Amino acid sequence: MSGILLTSSVSVIVANPTRADVVKVTGVPLNSINTGLETEVVAAPPELAIDISTPSVTVDTSSTLETLVTAEELSKLSNLTPSWQQSPNQWQQAGQSRLFPSGQDVLVQNNNRDQIVKVTGINLERIEEGLQIILETATGQKLVPLILSEGNNLVVDFLDATLALPTGNEFRETNPVKGITEVSVTQVDESIIRLTITGENNAPNAEVIPSEQNLVLGVRPEATAQTEADEEIEIIATGEGEEDDYFVPNAITGTRTETPLLDIPQSIQVIPQEVLEDQQVIRLEDALRNISGVTPSGTNGNSTTLFNIRGFSDAPILRDGFREFGTYRGLPETADLERIEVLRGPASILYGEVQPGGVINLVSKQPLSEPFYSGQLQVGSRNLIRPQIDLSGPLTSDGNLLYRLNALYFQDDGFRDFDEGIERFFVAPTVKWQISDRTDLTVRLRYTDEEIPVDNGLIAVGDSVADIPFDRITGEPDNIGTREFIDVGYDFEHRFSDNWKLRNAFRYTDRNTLNVLANAFEFDEATGILQRFLGLQDIDTQNYSLQTNLVGEFATGSIDHTLLFGVDLQRTDERDNTNADFSNLQPLNIFDPVYGLVPDIDGDDLPLAINEDIQTDRLGVYLARSNQHPRQLNFAGGSSL
Repeated sequence: MSGILLTSSVSVIVANPTRADVVKVTGVPLNSINTGLETEVVAAPPELAIDISTPSVTVDTSSTLETLVTAEELSKLSNLTPSWQQSPNQWQQAGQSRLFPSGQDVLVQNNNRDQIVKVTGINLERIEEGLQIILETATGQKLVPLILSEGNNLVVDFLDATLALPTGNEFRETNPVKGITEVSVTQVDESIIRLTITGENNAPNAEVIPSEQNLVLGVRPEATAQTEADEEIEIIATGEGEEDDYFVPNAITGTRTETPLLDIPQSIQVIPQEVLEDQQVIRLEDALRNISGVTPSGTNGNSTTLFNIRGFSDAPILRDGFREFGTYRGLPETADLERIEVLRGPASILYGEVQPGGVINLVSKQPLSEPFYSGQLQVGSRNLIRPQIDLSGPLTSDGNLLYRLNALYFQDDGFRDFDEGIERFFVAPTVKWQISDRTDLTVRLRYTDEEIPVDNGLIAVGDSVADIPFDRITGEPDNIGTREFIDVGYDFEHRFSDNWKLRNAFRYTDRNTLNVLANAFEFDEATGILQRFLGLQDIDTQNYSLQTNLVGEFATGSIDHTLLFGVDLQRTDERDNTNADFSNLQPLNIFDPVYGLVPDIDGDDLPLAINEDIQTDRLGVYLARSNQHPRQLNFAGGSSL
């Protein structure tokens, strides 16, 4: 339901119309109202009341509204003339005049499904003022547009219409003229087609140009100023819309640029923030259950989240395009995630030494230009408690300095029989400075401090798990691991023009991990005795990552190109001090365990097993190009060193 077009002071009550003389109200082009009226629409079956009084417009859409209006009632509106804006001089100079349908033309349409209008061709013609969009139809068939603005999009719906194009049931062209980034025509359902015109900064203006047969729309890239009467209109909409919040049109993982998913010739799936919120996700593995071909493969003693993609193990987990290396990479926190992107397939051209299964990219939340405050408390069984906050907005009156703050506390006893549960504190502040209209600098920090039991799971007997309770542990109840992670960095972007930009980003991470445990060493299946060694592991890992790339967009004839050239520098410095005693093993009967018989674990009392400091440097140079043909043929390729 889009709304109702009214142009004068009138009150209409519609009740129980007969099916033979009714038409369906399917759209309200509120942007076309040029009057100073207040309108209130209240849906209360079985009748619709429309009440108009003073100069503002209030639309209450608190319930889904689909109204049948009798032709007799609409005939009372025939003497009302809409107050349209005058035609711009440039269109008159082109020998064309602007034609708008009247209120009856927009509202009254023949609902006979046997008279579906077939659109057989779509042509774009560039003119001095902008663009002409021509929708070709058969002789005697007319299209009536319903025009609405949605952000930077101008949406035109045609009812009782269907696409019959030689190239299929969809049309799309990007950057047809300056100021318009995309024109697309799609089949919404069997009798509705939708034309979407996306502006670069604002929703474009569209006007109907007279034509004996085809529908011709004149489109100007920039939205013009509204009339004084329009500026006095106040529109307040309440209720729930029917938007598909789960749909994310773009992704950055496949190309390292914000690219429509339909234009990427790779398998990429996106889990948006709405899914994370609706499913109340608190662990990354819970979110990735939504993606086929991705399976968890363990946590390495509750110290690293591991996944397989398409059967390949240890799939890299990126954070905003940065990959972390090292023995223990931690359990990723989901509180500050905007979305999760999963690329299934080879990705080594852009990300270096990657298994061909694919990569997982965690995209962080960004600061917002409007104030936003959110608080949440999750509670559950086993003493689970997880309060968190999400705050954002401008820090200065001019809106050039923005912030976002995500923080949480997490506690969970877990289902395993440890003395201590999981306890985590997490905070992630982000500040964005809009230095100019072409230059941005974002600085972010992420800090995690947690204690979590060291848990290596159950014992395998033959080709199955030992027949013991799932909550039974093979170490000691007081085995604990402590983690402290710091992640700090910046993202800098400068746009030389609308088509060329330079991006530079840096990340520094420092991860300290201390594990104290009685670890499984040998198992006797006949007796059920598990021999364990006592160990203390202290690992400190530091990562330095620098990314610089240049992105350009250009066209050769009718083919659009996106060029990406970049250089990545990365250094990992890992120090591992591990003490372990393999000469004094500690037995445990896994079927009848008795805990607390091992001595206290102290690194000073254990022999030194590992003492190493390893530094690894990586350099990556890559060049990638993607092409888009007007016939919807997309190509991507590149090379890396």
